[in-house]
Amino acid sequence: MIRSLVRHIADRLELTSNEGTEIVEFAVSLPLLIVLVVGIYDFGSAFTLRQRLNSSVREGVRLASSQTHPQDIGSGGSCTGAPSAICTVRDIVAQTLLASNVNDCGLGTADAMHPSYLTWTFTGTCGGPTLQIVSGNVKTTTLPSPFDTDPYVVEDTEVTLVYPYQWQFSKAFQLLTGNANYLGSTITVTSTMQNIE
Repeated sequence: MIRSLVRHIADRLELTSNEGTEIVEFAVSLPLLIVLVVGIYDFGSAFTLRQRLNSSVREGVRLASSQTHPQDIGSGGSCTGAPSAICTVRDIVAQTLLASNVNDCGLGTADAMHPSYLTWTFTGTCGGPTLQIVSGNVKTTTLPSPFDTDPYVVEDTEVTLVYPYQWQFSKAFQLLTGNANYLGSTITVTSTMQNIE
């Protein structure tokens, strides 16, 4: 199909040599090659960002799971609307993001919203990354047979980070369609750990 299209263009431009055909073939295939290369780079960047976000959330949940009843500790410092233990988790996530060359978008200075008893949410700038910390979440679970099937209670902490990601792929895709803005999304990472105490 591309061969016939190239031949048609070459005939319209009155190019009869192989050199003219090769130029037209290159001109037709160049946008596809650019989209392919940018797509590979973009998906690699998104994967790398997701790994860095995962690392930051894991550091935060490790700290949060080792704290005793963070909802009972008074708030202070530069963080308002949350106990100091929760603010420390926010700080650890923000510092880990910065250490891995990811913009924390102001999460390190964001104030908390407290939508429910055990949940605190911090919202940053630059597109709205959101850090949610659920501390002291109690779950009742059972083990499958042949283990003891009596229910037992587990208290854990869950840290979720929703981070905006601007795909570069759509800019390259505009070479083909001229009007493309298909990809705008967020990367969501969650980590849960049983509380130690």
